[in-house]
Amino acid sequence: MKKSLICVSCPLGCPIEVEIENGEVISVTGNTCKRGDAYARTEITNPMRSLTTSVKVEGGVHPVVPVKSAGPIPKDKMFDCMKVINNACVKAPVKIGDVVIENIFYNFPSHDDLLHYPSMTKQDMRFDYDTVCGG
Repeated sequence: MKKSLICVSCPLGCPIEVEIENGEVISVTGNTCKRGDAYARTEITNPMRSLTTSVKVEGGVHPVVPVKSAGPIPKDKMFDCMKVINNACVKAPVKIGDVVIENIFYNFPSHDDLLHYPSMTKQDMRFDYDTVCGG
């Protein structure tokens, strides 16, 4: 079986053709760099994604803060992670790089944290993980 992909590893966006047999990648063609080969093999066998979303904030200037996973997670676990995130609430203040949900993916191989990224205000904000809403 052959599967066509567009590589997203670099700005070229190469059209890649992957030949699959018995669930294993036999060949990758169309890529112009090594990253394209690695991307195609991973995308076929174990697709991973970065998770970016927002988490509710109690007592902050804004009702939510933007967050992202510390690393890629399995694509098929995205909705499981979002269930955890949708029930989370942190108390202000929160600053860039703070771990908002520690080991959110504890059931998954990556064991990543969910981190807060770009600050929404210019205030010096500090965050204490123990102040998670309802916790």
